[in-house]
Amino acid sequence: MNAPTERHLTAHGGENTMERVFIYWDNSNIFLEAQRLAEERNEGPASRYRIRINFDDLLRLAHANRPVERAFAAGFVPPEMRHLWNRMESNGIQV
Repeated sequence: MNAPTERHLTAHGGENTMERVFIYWDNSNIFLEAQRLAEERNEGPASRYRIRINFDDLLRLAHANRPVERAFAAGFVPPEMRHLWNRMESNGIQV
């Protein structure tokens, strides 16, 4: 039996393209891991607080121009980061 190829998973045309997308992400894991990598690569704990993730771009990457059936985000966000949840909600993501 042949192993599935990458073309079966692509969102860029072809008969095997997935039509709808369901997006579920854990915001805390994404953000905390990005902070850890920033500290590791920039050699200092202060770099953890300079990390920025463009969640609009992350959402576009996840849906790859396919219709989003449902998007859901979970995770801890301190009150000073409430604007992040607001932005997700404005993009149709249930938080």
